[in-house]
Amino acid sequence: MVQEFKVPEVRADVARRKTVSPLPENLERSVIRFAPHARRELRRLIRSSRRVSELASIFPGALFALATRRGPAA
Repeated sequence: MVQEFKVPEVRADVARRKTVSPLPENLERSVIRFAPHARRELRRLIRSSRRVSELASIFPGALFALATRRGPAA
């Protein structure tokens, strides 16, 4: 008995994903200083706004707190 194998279809949402441009070198160095579990969120936050990217160089601890959602909400 011969088994037939189906070729999986490519999901439309996967095919339409954008490729994300890399961060500038100075910002990437700032991100690499932090723990690996927080880096993805740090990069996302930095890409979200110019002001947030400035926060990475001015007060990186605040950016880390935002990325990891640590500390009080106030």
